[in-house]
Amino acid sequence: MFNTPPIMRLFLRIATLLCFVLFACLTAHAQQYLKSNEKLVMSFNTANGKRMVLAVDTANKYLVYRYGTRKRVELEYPADMDNSFKKLRLFHYMRGGGVQNDAEDLKQLQFTINGVTYKLYDNWYAVGNRSECGIVIPGTRMAHTVTIKAIARTKKGGLESLIDNEAIPSANEDDK
Repeated sequence: MFNTPPIMRLFLRIATLLCFVLFACLTAHAQQYLKSNEKLVMSFNTANGKRMVLAVDTANKYLVYRYGTRKRVELEYPADMDNSFKKLRLFHYMRGGGVQNDAEDLKQLQFTINGVTYKLYDNWYAVGNRSECGIVIPGTRMAHTVTIKAIARTKKGGLESLIDNEAIPSANEDDK
């Protein structure tokens, strides 16, 4: 039917192999933020070109926060996954009643590294039917508060999936 010269067949085989290797490399790169034994809890990109991923082990053995550039995870917490749930605290407050009652659903996951507290937030407000999420690093006497907002259209998942997970300690409202 169609007689392909041997050199062309060799070229097609090499091209196919190169495409496969390129795809495998890209897939391996993507796995840096979400490993094969993990399920996405929440992720988003930020205006400064960073990415945040919060993942849970599929067997509910650990919860992990990862943050960095597309090419490199700059912060992974906790570094030691043993008892990871006890190293994070979840805060949740919900007020119903619609717009007339200024209803809101506030969720926050907190952890501390070397005295610096990180607060991952995922909030919804009835007024304006708006949502917001990001990371807040509260200021100290020496530094101002840093707020890193998510690009809304890049958000996947949410902290609501952690609310009923009894492995995560709840934070007091005072820790908000």
